[in-house]
Amino acid sequence: MANPALRSSVRRITDLNAGEFPLGALVEHPISAIESMACDTGMASRPECDVGCLACCTNSVHSAHAVGPVTLLSPLLLTAISRMAAELARGGTHIMSIDRFNLFSGSNEMDHPHCVELREILSAFFDEVHNRPLGAVSSDVVFHLSRSPHFRANLQSVVQKPLLWDNVCMAIDEQIEFHSAREYSRHMEDLEWVWRVLRPVLGREVSHARRERQGEPRVILNMLVPDSGSVFQDKYRALYPGGPLRATTFEELAHRYVTPFVGDILDDGSAVPREHRFTTRIARLAAVPDSRVFVGQNYYAPAGRARLLVRFNDPGSRPPNAIRTKIYPTGETTFRIAASFTTSPASEEEVAVHPSRTPAWFQALREFVIDVGDRAGKAWLESKMQP
Repeated sequence: MANPALRSSVRRITDLNAGEFPLGALVEHPISAIESMACDTGMASRPECDVGCLACCTNSVHSAHAVGPVTLLSPLLLTAISRMAAELARGGTHIMSIDRFNLFSGSNEMDHPHCVELREILSAFFDEVHNRPLGAVSSDVVFHLSRSPHFRANLQSVVQKPLLWDNVCMAIDEQIEFHSAREYSRHMEDLEWVWRVLRPVLGREVSHARRERQGEPRVILNMLVPDSGSVFQDKYRALYPGGPLRATTFEELAHRYVTPFVGDILDDGSAVPREHRFTTRIARLAAVPDSRVFVGQNYYAPAGRARLLVRFNDPGSRPPNAIRTKIYPTGETTFRIAASFTTSPASEEEVAVHPSRTPAWFQALREFVIDVGDRAGKAWLESKMQP
């Protein structure tokens, strides 16, 4: 007999489908991300992130500015969502993407207190339904440096469990606002620690869930500067009051944030894999033996709140070329699914379009908050979560 949580979850989805819930649209555009931290405004959900990137392409909300309560994705809720998705998959209805799946989109995953446990739960789902762990799909760990109390422990744990992720994508940019030289100095101390922790990954010493990727690069250096003709807004030209100007070239970024810690970035001439849409080249790091990394040299896009940081030469939005669906937690046992246009399946920014061009099922999704746990289901899940 199915457990109470499954009966509850599937019954609710069945009821929603009868009530014009667009389940078919989710099969066509499967969910590819679950925000680990979100705030709900009543009619919409937004990612929550306390890093506070000035050019955040998803326009994430800082907890200090959230209108409604901030909800963290709990292991209990993710377990319930996974059980629901697994049961639907057994009936031939697949709502979770097997090409790309992330436990972030606009939130900083490393700041979540249960970061690694959430990845383990999601990995168990992929292993059960698709006979592959999470690290066998595109499931990168993406982060900006953070002073969250959970950041360091999470990054250390992630490095020790390489089957739970595909690559580690490290932001190399200057989006963070510093109010003093001391703040910036602490940031650089944190950066030195991060480079030390990543040494085994940089040196290709860790395992991969896919045998053919063993020994391949596992770190992406995601570098961002303004494009030609665009400049930083006057208010943010300096890194901090009286400090140096923000970097406008990739060479400046490397000189500040890469070379002092791991040596120069040296091209190795390897071809970039076709699926790496934002990777410019593959390189080695001069001070790290046997290292190979992916290097992405990209430009700030006029999306989200990027115009706060950058005065764009061409401020027009990029055209929508893909649809993404993702889950937002809204409560202890509830979540909402949202759809948006974006520039590519691998992009996080949302592209606004005229309402007349928006599919009706986008709005239909927004109108539903799905509850995956009645009392019986919640009790069963809690019993399974006990050590």
